[in-house]
Amino acid sequence: MVGQNNITVLLAKLYAEQLIASREVASNISALPENIPNLMLGYINELNRDVTDDQFDDRTVHQDAKAIAWGCLQ
Repeated sequence: MVGQNNITVLLAKLYAEQLIASREVASNISALPENIPNLMLGYINELNRDVTDDQFDDRTVHQDAKAIAWGCLQ
C-alpha cells in the first residue's frame, strides 16, 4: 500500500484493525483495502455501523466526509 515509505501510527492502526476484522468476519484477506483512501473509507464505514439513531447510508457519509476533507485543504 505504501511501499518503502514511512507511515503514521494511525494508518498502521487502521490497517491492523481491518486485518483483524476481515479474519474474524469473512476470513477473506482479499477484502482488505489496497490504498489509503479505501482504508479511510473502510474506517468511516466502521464508524457509521456504530450509529444507532438516524443512520445515513455509507455513500452519503462518504460524500460528506470527502466534502469536509476538501474543505480542510482550502
